[in-house]
Amino acid sequence: MKKVNKEILAQITILLLIASLLTQAIITGKIKHYVNIHIVKYLWFSIAGVMAIALSLLPSLFRPKRRNNILPCAILAIPVLAGAINVTAPVDGADIKSNTGQIQHEQDSNLSGIVNISDDEYLNWYTDAYKNPNKYDNKTVRIKGTVFRMDGFSSNEFIPARMSMVCCAADLVPYGFLCRYKDAEKFRNGEWVYVTAKIKVEYEPHMKKEMPILYGISVTPAQKPENELIYPY
Repeated sequence: MKKVNKEILAQITILLLIASLLTQAIITGKIKHYVNIHIVKYLWFSIAGVMAIALSLLPSLFRPKRRNNILPCAILAIPVLAGAINVTAPVDGADIKSNTGQIQHEQDSNLSGIVNISDDEYLNWYTDAYKNPNKYDNKTVRIKGTVFRMDGFSSNEFIPARMSMVCCAADLVPYGFLCRYKDAEKFRNGEWVYVTAKIKVEYEPHMKKEMPILYGISVTPAQKPENELIYPY
């Protein structure tokens, strides 16, 4: 019986595990929490490359070495296995839709005179309001966002934000405008809320420029949206 080269076997195992982990993350949709959904399709090429490398090692599998060094593979296996365990966690939400096209503000029949910004419209609304703040001056809107605060905020200030991903989880940034609300302290960072607010274009001391500022009329708890992240590109 041929002896197996344990070092090559360990390398092939790790490569196959990485390929399996990426494939599972893509199929389950969990990958959207780590990379921009628009570049997920390119990960299939990475998976094919990893598989090709693993296959190229097969001819050496039955060429035993006098001394096998599997320690590097063992060390690499730790984060890979950790990711493999974590990737089985439930994934919330359906496929992420692209945030493109015209803003289609929906008029909520229960909120007369209030422009309701749906979850899918948020990015376009934010972008338009950032570029054309006067267009929204004195408008009353209803948006959903997660409570976000920075150092220096007053007790009545927070940002109802959506986290934006350009490339991967490392570049997540909050997209939202400062909101002033008398009971802002009741809401924790990271809590999802509906904010109904009147917009006023004023000097924003944290950004040091004129921007839309939300003056809260009501803030109520909300369910997180199907797709928590937004993707500007």
